[in-house]
Amino acid sequence: MEALFGMIAIGLVIWALSKRNKPLPPSHTKRTVELTGNGKYDYEIVGESHYQRNIMKALNLSGGQSSKSFQVTLIHDDYNKYDNQAIAVYIGEYKVGHLSKGKARGYRKLMKDLGFEGLYGKCNGTVWGGGSKKNYGIWLDYNPRLMRKKYS
Repeated sequence: MEALFGMIAIGLVIWALSKRNKPLPPSHTKRTVELTGNGKYDYEIVGESHYQRNIMKALNLSGGQSSKSFQVTLIHDDYNKYDNQAIAVYIGEYKVGHLSKGKARGYRKLMKDLGFEGLYGKCNGTVWGGGSKKNYGIWLDYNPRLMRKKYS
């Protein structure tokens, strides 16, 4: 009986770890909204330190210093164990971070107000950092004020 419980516990741990970096659901299942930016890339995301491998895979980085531009997808992360209102940031199929708690709530409210509730948002992003034991950081070209102005 103890062995059975041990096997179940190990199975649950493996399952939980496999969900941590769950790939982005196929984009054809959700409509997307182009998010509006101002070209300044000053909308910082959080949690990148937990997703350094994903950032490196998604952008084909080798660990050296980098500054690249790319497209990101913002999706609702309703099953996030720390915050059921979280917004996850993906590059391709790789989760690379989240919007901060306050920004996630503002983003959800704005998308709801504009009639885009639950849809994926797409915008440009840039990565900075790397090399000499420094983590990569990601900033988005997204401006909520311009977004409201464009779609209102």
